[in-house]
Amino acid sequence: MGKRLRNPDVCRTCYWAYPDGYEHVAMRPLRRLDLIWSGKEEVEVFEELKRKTESLQKRMPSYVKEIIRKHVQE
Repeated sequence: MGKRLRNPDVCRTCYWAYPDGYEHVAMRPLRRLDLIWSGKEEVEVFEELKRKTESLQKRMPSYVKEIIRKHVQE
């Protein structure tokens, strides 16, 4: 890890520089989706989702991915 890559072309394809169009996150082949729950109604939905996740004894990111996977496969 002692090496530092100082290549502007690599930076131009990174999530941290261009979150709307990227190829990697800090040199790792990852994808990110940041969700913000805003306002009373959205926060209530978030809290409901959180309660459901806890009742299933799952982690929220995993459960949300599961829901999305099912929806996409329909």
